[in-house]
Amino acid sequence: MSITSGDHKASFANGTTHNSAYVQWTNASPAKSFKVQSQYEPPIAKFEAQSTFRSHYTGKYVPPARICKPSLKDYAADELTKPMNAGTSYLEAFTGEKPKPCPASKIDKSATLKVTKAGHTLVTQDA
Repeated sequence: MSITSGDHKASFANGTTHNSAYVQWTNASPAKSFKVQSQYEPPIAKFEAQSTFRSHYTGKYVPPARICKPSLKDYAADELTKPMNAGTSYLEAFTGEKPKPCPASKIDKSATLKVTKAGHTLVTQDA
């Protein structure tokens, strides 16, 4: 076979080294499969068209829950008019020194604030 490309003529063989090195065997049969061939057997149970989730988690009727709110007749009338005690046990048990209010909250509006290198804030009155 001869292929021409432009002005050059090159001849190529019909076969490749791969095809000539690996030739199919004659009189050879493929290896026998050891896999057991099974025949289709239809299922015994009737098809229900339901997912596993739906079949396992079905709703059950539950009667409405009883109301837990105590009725007003359980309380004395004077208890309902008292203010609610919203205190904490910490406030009652605390015996330490209460923090002093911030002095900056009492500064006159005419005063100016200055910050030193040490980080302290000094208040000076403008004259």
